[in-house]
Amino acid sequence: MKNKKISIKTIAAECGVGIGTVSRYFNGGYVSQEKRLLIQKVVEKYNFQPDFAAHSIKKKMLEVYILIPDLTSSNTFIVKSILKQINDDFTKIVPFVVETTYDEDRYLLHLQEIVRRNPAALILFTISNDENIRAFLQTINIPIIVYGRQWGDTVFINNDNEMMYALLQEMAKNHEFDKKKEILYIGENPVTNLPTGFARYDTVADWFNRRNYRFQTYFFSENQERIIWELVKTINLNNKIIIAGTHTCYKVVISFLMKNNITNSLVTDICNSNDFFLSILPKHYYIAINYSELATKIIIKLKQILDGNNITKDKTIECLSYEIKTFLK
Repeated sequence: MKNKKISIKTIAAECGVGIGTVSRYFNGGYVSQEKRLLIQKVVEKYNFQPDFAAHSIKKKMLEVYILIPDLTSSNTFIVKSILKQINDDFTKIVPFVVETTYDEDRYLLHLQEIVRRNPAALILFTISNDENIRAFLQTINIPIIVYGRQWGDTVFINNDNEMMYALLQEMAKNHEFDKKKEILYIGENPVTNLPTGFARYDTVADWFNRRNYRFQTYFFSENQERIIWELVKTINLNNKIIIAGTHTCYKVVISFLMKNNITNSLVTDICNSNDFFLSILPKHYYIAINYSELATKIIIKLKQILDGNNITKDKTIECLSYEIKTFLK
């Protein structure tokens, strides 16, 4: 049904809920699932959209939303860098950070609620299962900047294949794989985590298989310390070469090695180039990713969008800058 002269008060009356409940629904506050579905039905019935755009114009403020599935250390650094630059460089932007989940239905629900607010732009951190999300994004006209997967016209991605290959080449140059140590890869499940899990594991597997190196693989379901710890404690990590698929995994492995006084293993890391590095084992190899530069590039693109200078409609894909660092005693 086409939008008619109704208001939030009208919706509240038809749903049998308070005006405050409907207001929280539109503003991303807590509403029980039962009432949320009830309000959503009435909103869809009338094709109702609250006039957040007009409200923003009156205040001369623009809303920019950052939607992110989880706040890992690297993601938190990127978000904090973006927020700092917005606060430093923009006087008429109100940024909002919404933490969602890796579940597609939940992610899409949050995305749809944000779009109803008609923000000036969206910054989206992507997830793997995304068929419905991609379809929805095709129906909106809000400018989006994407980190992770190719959901829009402005995309920033981890060039994981290239980074992992460069890491292994550097280790091979130093003859690390000639020392008869067993090689382990511990990382995200490549089937359920396509953005990083598949690319990183696929590169490692291809590199070792081409050179006839034998290696063992261990996968965790989610990149969470508790889950990784439960996996790691079942593995013999003594005198091993351990390729860690994530920085969280690296931290857990190092913690386990220190707790068990194991100092004869080699562990690799994928970290932020701004991180302070403390050498614990005799040898370290790590991919240092420039997340600070990524945040700056996102801000530059956001400024172009808000200034109306985003002229080109061509898809732009940029990879993250990185370098391979080593610590050898």
